[in-house]
Amino acid sequence: MKYKNPIIKGMYPDPSVCCVNGIYYMVNSSFEYFPGVPIFSSINLINWTQIGNCLSRVSQLDLGNSLCSEGIFAPTIRWNNGKFYVITTYTSRKGLLNFLVTAEDPAGEWSDPIYLELDGIDPSLYWEEENTYVQYAGRGEIFQIQIDENSGEILKGPISLTFGCGGRDAEGPHLWKRNGYYYLMLAEGGTREGHFETMMRGENIWGPFIPSPYNPVISNKDLGREPIQCVGHADWIVGPDHKDYLVTLGTRHVRHKTILGRETMLTPAYWTEDGWLKSQYGYMPMEWEGNLGTEQNKDNNFELDRNRILMPFRIISPRTDNRSYYQFKDNQLIIRANDYILDDGKASFWGIRQGEIEFSLEIKLKCDPKDEKDEIGLAMISADKYYMSLFCTIRNNEKAIVLKKKMEDIETETIYHLKTELCNENFVCLKICGRSNQYDFYYIDQFIGSSYQKHLSAESAETPNTGVVGGFYIVGNGKAIVESFTYIEG
Repeated sequence: MKYKNPIIKGMYPDPSVCCVNGIYYMVNSSFEYFPGVPIFSSINLINWTQIGNCLSRVSQLDLGNSLCSEGIFAPTIRWNNGKFYVITTYTSRKGLLNFLVTAEDPAGEWSDPIYLELDGIDPSLYWEEENTYVQYAGRGEIFQIQIDENSGEILKGPISLTFGCGGRDAEGPHLWKRNGYYYLMLAEGGTREGHFETMMRGENIWGPFIPSPYNPVISNKDLGREPIQCVGHADWIVGPDHKDYLVTLGTRHVRHKTILGRETMLTPAYWTEDGWLKSQYGYMPMEWEGNLGTEQNKDNNFELDRNRILMPFRIISPRTDNRSYYQFKDNQLIIRANDYILDDGKASFWGIRQGEIEFSLEIKLKCDPKDEKDEIGLAMISADKYYMSLFCTIRNNEKAIVLKKKMEDIETETIYHLKTELCNENFVCLKICGRSNQYDFYYIDQFIGSSYQKHLSAESAETPNTGVVGGFYIVGNGKAIVESFTYIEG
C-alpha cells in the first residue's frame, strides 16, 4: 500500500510521538498561536485526529510577549507511570522559559506548568529507576539534567553530553535505552535546507556518546530535486506492524519559497545488525510503500460546525485567547472585535493552517460596518505586518469590499463598492482561492484581485518557524454573524 507525505499538512513542525496501549499520540510546535501545542491521536501512524490542545488556558500560556516565530518551541510528549508528560520551551522578548505539563487523559485538561530553571530549548524526557532526566539544547550543545518532576528542581547537572556529530546547531535531542546502550538522537545543520538527523550512543547515561557510522539517520539536504526539503527534528516510534518509523518535520517548497510552513512527515526505519537506527530510504520520500493496515485519509477540508459551544481544536488565534469575543447561539456564530487590528498581532482572528497551495477559503456572514475603521472578513496571515485581507467596511460613506495587501511598510488597497442588487439583508460572501502560485480574491463571484503567495512566504516575511494561517476576523466597534465558514483543498 502506498502512503504519501506529509501525514499532517500545514504548520505542524517538530513532531514528537509516543504510544500507550496501542494508541499513538503526537504533539507539535505552535509558536505565537493560541491555544498551544496541538495533540493528535492515531491507531496506525497514518491517519491522525486532533483531540485537543495541551495549552488551552491563559494560566498555562500567556503569549503576549512573543514576537512572530517565537512562542512555543519543540514540545516532547512521553508517557510514564500512568501519566502523560509534555515538556517544551516558551521563547519571547523576555527570554526562555522551559516547563512541563501533565495529564492522565491526553484529550482532557492538562496541568498548569511546572517550570525548569535551564538555559536552553527543545527539552526532552527520559526515566530510569524512578529518576527523571531532561535533555536539551543550549547554543549548539546538548546538555542533560536530573530533576524532581514534581517541583522542577534540578538535582544534578547541567552536564554537557555532546556538541553533535559535526553539523551546526545541535538541537532536538531524544534519549532511549536499547540493548544496553543509551541512544541520543539529534537534529543538526539548522532547520532549513541543511537540516539532518544524527545518532550517538554510549554505555552510561551521562556519556561519553559515540556517533553512528551510518549518520545521518535521515536527511534530504543533498537532494535538491526532492519535493520535500529541510528534513530533521525526528522522533522514533514502533508502528502497529512492529516495524520502526521516524516522524520528522519537512517542507514542500514552491519556487524555493516556504508557504505552508514545516509539516509532519513519516517514513519507515530499521536497526542495523550492529545496532544503529537508519531511515529505510536514507531520505524522506514524498511517497513510500508500507502496510499499516489501512488506507490513508487525505481529506484535510474543514467546515465550521455552528452547533457547538467552543471553537474546534483546529482553530487558532495569534497570541490571544479570543473566547470572550465569540458566541455560538441558535446555530450561528456571533463574533465581536477586541481592541486590536491585524497589524498588532492580537486581533479577533480565528484561522486554520494553510495545508495546500491550491484551496478555497470561504465565508458567509451578516455584518453592518459603521465607519472606515470597521473590518469584517477573511485574511491570510504570515506575520503581524505580512498579510492579505478581504473585508467589508465603509469607504466614502458607502459599504464596500476592500482587498488589502500588507507587506511591512508597503500597503495597498483595492476598493469594490457594493452594488445594491448584490446586497441581501447585509449578508456578505467572501472567498480566497489558492491557485498555483497566487491568491485570488472574490466577493460572491466578482473577482476583486490577486497576489502572489510568495509575498507571504517564510523567506519574505522573515518568519522561519511558521506558515500561513487563513481565517476570519473582525476589527472595530461592531459585531458580525457567521453563517458559514469552509476551507477546501484542491
